Amino acid sequence: MQSMTKYYLLAALSRQEMHGYHLIQELEKITGKKPSTGQIYPVLKEMQKSGYITMKASSNGKKKIKYYKMTKSGEKFFAEMTKRFSSLIEATIKAKVKVCAHCGCEMIKGSVSKKIKGKKLDFCCNSCAGSFSRHL
Repeated sequence: MQSMTKYYLLAALSRQEMHGYHLIQELEKITGKKPSTGQIYPVLKEMQKSGYITMKASSNGKKKIKYYKMTKSGEKFFAEMTKRFSSLIEATIKAKVKVCAHCGCEMIKGSVSKKIKGKKLDFCCNSCAGSFSRHL
């Protein structure tokens, strides 16, 4: 889960510099769950040590606010993570893709399956299934 938290934090910081509470709000929007400060700040500290982000503190009266910003190294790391996650997502989707036996289009949902000459075939629509059957 920590890799996903890193990824979400870097995704948010790739758009703009943010303070810790704003990052928590952004993660809540993305994940649908509000992360605790105990989940976020250790990851931010680790990414800071790794050189992926910088932190600057400012005071607003008695309150100390920490602002985080992505570094060039963080941008490179984020791009590598995005590439890896994209490959995983692509492989997952590819495993679910069906190819229409008639026109060759790719489908994830809504395919029509027909048993033709003892073989189960997938089609994108009834029209393709009918056309395929007529051409046999």
